[in-house]
Amino acid sequence: MDKLVDDALLLVEQNFYFLHVGKFFDKLSKKEDLSSKNLNVRKEYSTSQIYYFNPQVIQELLK
Repeated sequence: MDKLVDDALLLVEQNFYFLHVGKFFDKLSKKEDLSSKNLNVRKEYSTSQIYYFNPQVIQELLK
């Protein structure tokens, strides 16, 4: 049961990070033309988790 709770909390934490990155891109895309920018994004947190965001997906979402 503890493992399920830990997994659920990890999913909530990861969703929180992704929502904040999405919010950041939303604000940034309104100020900057990102169509020709390198959108390879790597975010590392102190919990030794590293997230990579797919630049093709980001480009599609910004269209």
